[in-house]
Amino acid sequence: MYRELMYRRFHDRLGKAGLTVALLALACLLFPAAQAFATAGGSTLKVEIVGTGHGEVNSFAFSGVSGEPPIECEGPPTTPKPGGHCEDKMGVEGEYELAPLKETAAPGTEFVEWTVTGATLTEACGAGEENCIPVVTPPGAGEVVVTATFAKINSLTVVKGGNGEGTVTSSPSGINCGSACEEETAKFAENTVVTLTAAPLSGSVFAGWLGCKHTGPTTCTVTVNGQDEATAVFLAEGATGATGATGATGATGATGATGTTGAAGATGATGAAGATGATGSAGAKGTNGEPGAPGAKGAAGANGAQGPVGAVGPQGPAGPAGKDGQIQVVTCKTVVKKVKGKKKKKQKCTTKTVSSPVKFTTASARASLARAGVVYATGTSGKRGLVLRGRRAVAAGGYTLTLTYGHGQHTSTVRRQVRIG
Repeated sequence: MYRELMYRRFHDRLGKAGLTVALLALACLLFPAAQAFATAGGSTLKVEIVGTGHGEVNSFAFSGVSGEPPIECEGPPTTPKPGGHCEDKMGVEGEYELAPLKETAAPGTEFVEWTVTGATLTEACGAGEENCIPVVTPPGAGEVVVTATFAKINSLTVVKGGNGEGTVTSSPSGINCGSACEEETAKFAENTVVTLTAAPLSGSVFAGWLGCKHTGPTTCTVTVNGQDEATAVFLAEGATGATGATGATGATGATGATGTTGAAGATGATGAAGATGATGSAGAKGTNGEPGAPGAKGAAGANGAQGPVGAVGPQGPAGPAGKDGQIQVVTCKTVVKKVKGKKKKKQKCTTKTVSSPVKFTTASARASLARAGVVYATGTSGKRGLVLRGRRAVAAGGYTLTLTYGHGQHTSTVRRQVRIG
């Protein structure tokens, strides 16, 4: 069948003048390849291999012409195989020079096309054809260049695994693996970013991806470079398992350590004494009524209204000034000491004497020692002077001593600037 096809192609291309040669070529095919012509033609055959893939071009016996030495070439780059050549003289068959060639693509590569220059005609040298036979007639001394183009296969294959069912689609389009599909392959341009999306069918769940570096809950993103593959795993939904047994009660945790004793709070400030209300004046005495006529006892009369409050009397003269007294400021703090392994609290007090002379006009004065609006000590006067009890630490410096005596509307206040050394 192949010989008949070659005869028809040669007859159609060469017409009447080529019929004799075609018949001769057909006759030669009926004999063993051992009867090959040893005569080399004058034209030179040069093979070149190009493209992004890899493959081989080898000569083979056709119509008694095998080529000697053989064409055995691989690439790119175009390189002779051991014992072979990428350039040779074309074989002669009558009035024709022939060069039977065959391509073989490497794994991951596909053959694209033949390109022939310098030949009178070609046989089976179309795109995707496995064989190519350039022909030169009449024989001459030219150069025939046969270029074989191989391309790297950039594809993405989706495989579905597991005992469940689902679908896988791609963006950009190319893969649409439905419920009946187990595996699907699509070609993409090199470095195309393809996103695969898995969708489980009813009664199944999507378990995840295998062979995918960049995944989402249902997606797999692949940058196609070569022959890539990803597996989508679908699992059948299982029945709900029985409730597990209650776990044993855990052991009681160790008792935590006792916390440290907090610091004693500061003593609160003494509230100011409330003013004494004024005593109301007695109401006016009513006049005696006329003696009533003897008779039935009359009803008791209503109580009379209370009279208005009398005016406040004038303030009495101030008493004589007392002797100069001393002001002592007493500051106490709580000290915790260990006695025979036990903590005991003890008040430790210090006394500071105010150096400025202060005169008191009454023995019932209330006093406070302040600076910048902050009260540092309070106290009252005594027989031996005025003793102040510190409410916070008193440092050396100037203070305002405020003396308050009397009550209510008869209250007087005296302020003095003192200095504590």
